Amino acid sequence: MDYNKEDSCGKFSKDYFTKLEQVLEAVEVHKLDDISDVILNAYKTNNQIFLIGNGGSAAIASHAVCDLSKGIGTGLVVKGRKIRCISLTDNTPLLMALGNDLGYENVFVGQLESVLNEKDVLIAISSSGKSQNIINAVNFAKTKEAKTIGFTGFDGGSLKSLADYCIVVPSNDYTFVEDSHQIMFHLLAKYVISKINNTNQL
Repeated sequence: MDYNKEDSCGKFSKDYFTKLEQVLEAVEVHKLDDISDVILNAYKTNNQIFLIGNGGSAAIASHAVCDLSKGIGTGLVVKGRKIRCISLTDNTPLLMALGNDLGYENVFVGQLESVLNEKDVLIAISSSGKSQNIINAVNFAKTKEAKTIGFTGFDGGSLKSLADYCIVVPSNDYTFVEDSHQIMFHLLAKYVISKINNTNQL
């Protein structure tokens, strides 16, 4: 294969990792203190945690629920009572039914109406912070006096000011925003589970 080593995937990878590192260094990680406290408090009070997102953010929501519910990595599991968390992105027939009958902007509100209680937690993941189904869900959660957490990028969109707590990844590139969100959910799962198990395990 004839190609220029200076334009190889290896070189592209190094540049990508460098840029991702720069983006992560600009994230206000101290805000993860409040977010981890909300998750831990929901565990202590046996409240539910719901996650929502579109596209790649939907995949991150599902992945986060897997890590929080089961544990993350070999040997790092929640001992005893489990964290009650659900991704509202996973029931395809229900999503399609709600989208068809009520409009895509209501696919999450339509689910929350029957399951969300006071002091539950809604974690909304949206790179743009502008998706209407996300905004509608957060607005609904606030009327139910649930805690709301946002993970967004770009300029934060409406989600930045609407959520009780919000992490904004300062990048206009979806790939770096989604990479950063996935990393933060991995570290949150590790941290929360270590605190529940009283191990402070990294």
